[in-house]
Parts: sequence; C-alpha cells; structure tokens
Amino acid sequence: VGYCSVKRVTGLRQDDGGAWTVESEGVDGRRYTHSAQHVISSAPIAELVPAIVPAVPAAAVNAARSLRYRDFVTVALITHDRGTVPDNWLY
Repeated sequence: VGYCSVKRVTGLRQDDGGAWTVESEGVDGRRYTHSAQHVISSAPIAELVPAIVPAVPAAAVNAARSLRYRDFVTVALITHDRGTVPDNWLY
C-alpha cells in the first residue's frame, strides 16, 4: 500500500486459506475492500475480537471483552524489508 488516508474498518473476515478481507469506509463515505495475508490492528482487542468473521470461540470473545483499557501502549514492528512499510509511526 503506497498511500495514507483515514478510514474506519467496518468488517474483518478470514477465509479458509487464512487470507483476510478488510472492509473500510473513508471520511468521504466511500467504501473500500482490501485483501491481505496479515493484518496489524491498533483497535482495542475488546472491540476487535468480536468483530472477526467467522466468529472466534466464545471463550476468546469473553476473554477479550474482560480486558481493561490502558493509557499507554508501546508497539514495536520489525520487518525484514525496510521498504515494506512507508510510515513508521502510529496514532
């Protein structure tokens, strides 16, 4: 992906082969569909896990919903190819 724009994720599906389909909506109301082998999300796990289709086991959903929010999060992403991720910061 060689662009950066604000979008709200509206759907996250994983197919039988393990590939992901991410549906999103831009601030202009346009809808987008992206396919990926891997997805990195900054969404709170309590909100992310219940949104995955097909549904994950109920025990995992209950565990995710029981997590509390934290005020500070540090993320380290290490890739083998420096050109893969053009941005190096998160909100």
